[in-house]
Amino acid sequence: YYADVNYNLFTIQEFPWLLFTKTLAYPFCVELFDIVQDPRVTHYENVLYHFEKLAEIPNVDGPTFTFAHMLIPHDPYVFDSNGNYKTPYEEQQMGRRENFTDNLTFLNSQLKVLIDKLLAASDVPPIIILQADEGPFPLVEPWLGEDATEAGLRVKMGIINAYYLPEVDNDALYSAITPVNSFRLVFDTYFGTDLGLLPDRFYAYDQGYPNQSVYKFIDITDKVLGN
Repeated sequence: YYADVNYNLFTIQEFPWLLFTKTLAYPFCVELFDIVQDPRVTHYENVLYHFEKLAEIPNVDGPTFTFAHMLIPHDPYVFDSNGNYKTPYEEQQMGRRENFTDNLTFLNSQLKVLIDKLLAASDVPPIIILQADEGPFPLVEPWLGEDATEAGLRVKMGIINAYYLPEVDNDALYSAITPVNSFRLVFDTYFGTDLGLLPDRFYAYDQGYPNQSVYKFIDITDKVLGN
């Protein structure tokens, strides 16, 4: 809503689209009308389209701020390791670890190509933050509720968090930085603000039943770090 430009091949929002796929009309529309696609195909094509448009950022006149949320390697697992479309049957023949790895392998290859293009084509060296929103769902260790283990929380709370900060000394970064300080660091370093840094903490929402609340946060920093 707040963006000047949104790049998406398909503009139907997630909730009405999901609701539509649960109706009796959906399978008939997929078979009879080209405008209605399988959500897996839509997801596959949209990810490729996003990479294509991101590579064009240096061609935009003037300074830009670009935010891209790539829903990969999140399921559905529609990519093999070479970026080919993976059918539902092919996905079902593989375990979650293998499907996740295929998607991640393809994503990593595309990110390397994209970043090289952005660096090569930008007249002014770009600021790049490559950051995941969450870690993968642990295969074994629990990460929810009172049964959550340190190992499970480290998997779920651990993310890639990489920065390319032109003409900035590496001392500006530190190994324990969390996303709460990403843009505070960028604004203070490049734009003369004085926001300062907040404590780097880990939080989970209250998962207790029957009074579960996604707005009640619990500090789990010590448990994540094993303190």
